[in-house]
Amino acid sequence: MKPVKLKKIAECFETLMDEMCYFLNVETGEIVIFESRFMEIVESVGPDSDDSKYRDWEQNTIKQVEEIFKHPDNYEELPSKYYFHEYKIIEDFCYQIEDEELRNLFLRTIKGRGAFRRFKDLAFEKGVIQNWYDYKTGVYYQYAKEWCEENKIEYIED
Repeated sequence: MKPVKLKKIAECFETLMDEMCYFLNVETGEIVIFESRFMEIVESVGPDSDDSKYRDWEQNTIKQVEEIFKHPDNYEELPSKYYFHEYKIIEDFCYQIEDEELRNLFLRTIKGRGAFRRFKDLAFEKGVIQNWYDYKTGVYYQYAKEWCEENKIEYIED
């Protein structure tokens, strides 16, 4: 088993998207990403099916998914983006702002519909957007570390 770089997992966590599947090959440390429709294709027709009707890149993806089905112990599925509570991350960031007036302004800004957009606009306006990005990166790095430990995956802190 090759140790995975925590930064690689954290970056993946930070960019998770709907309709995508994410698997870590625990033997190589490689993250395999593909559209969920490929999982459905392999599930419906089974591994080693005729994939000649698909384009080359789709055939390659189907082969990757078949590999996951054939050797499930070699792969660990990463959590979906819904595993992470983005609102809570933003709220925690707001609470760590030392200036009470600014902190309260941010906390009011993140209430209701459109909170994420308003938060980001205010962070730009107040010049703390880089602080936000650094904070968020640190949170996802910590999530990556915890996820690896929970799943008994060897990792390298980088």
